[in-house]
Order: sequence, then structure tokens, then C-alpha cells
Amino acid sequence: QRPSYDFENSDKIRLFYNHIQQNFANRITLDDVSRLLNMSKVSFNRFIKKTTNLTFIEYLNEVRIENASRLLVEQDFTISEIAFSCGFNNMANFNRVFKKIKGLTPSKYRKEFAGITNVL
Repeated sequence: QRPSYDFENSDKIRLFYNHIQQNFANRITLDDVSRLLNMSKVSFNRFIKKTTNLTFIEYLNEVRIENASRLLVEQDFTISEIAFSCGFNNMANFNRVFKKIKGLTPSKYRKEFAGITNVL
């Protein structure tokens, strides 16, 4: 469950969210994001954990995997093309993170859900 955002930090949350949505396919570091929000890395880590219940890397991976999931079902790109286009530069890491978040490998996910979109 996601905690409700407090008003005082809503601008920082919006800035962070927009930055991740627009740049998830690129290399994003903790330094980059903490600098963007004008926070120390320690403060930013605390802030993001409190805001999302996830670490920065967990949040970034969730965004990347959600986008990869959509592409796996809607597009005919290879799994490696999708992984790289969503910011993963290593297939083993992509497969491991994908399975951890979705409970299936990317190829099983594609097989299972591609059929659903074809029926709809």
C-alpha cells in the first residue's frame, strides 16, 4: 500500500515522478535525482522510502518493469530490445528483476498476456 503524499513534499514528489517517467529508459543515478530535488542522498533515500515504501532502485525498477510489461504484450519487439529500451543494460538483471516483480519470466508473461489482448 502506498502512503498518502503530504502536501509539503508534493512538489518534490511530482518532480521526482515526472523525472522518472520521462527518463526511466536512461541511466538514472541516486546522485542525479537527489541533486534534482536539492536533497542529500541520505535525505532523498529517506524521503523516497517514506513516500513510496520502496528504495530508489526498487521504485525505478518497478517503473521500468511496468513499461516493459506493457511493451511485451502490445509490441512485437524482442525481449532484449524491450529490456534495453526500458533502461536495463543486462539481460540477466532484467530477467531477475522482472520475475521478482511480476512472478513470471518475461517470455512466460508475454505468452500468458498476449493471448488476452488478442481476444479483446
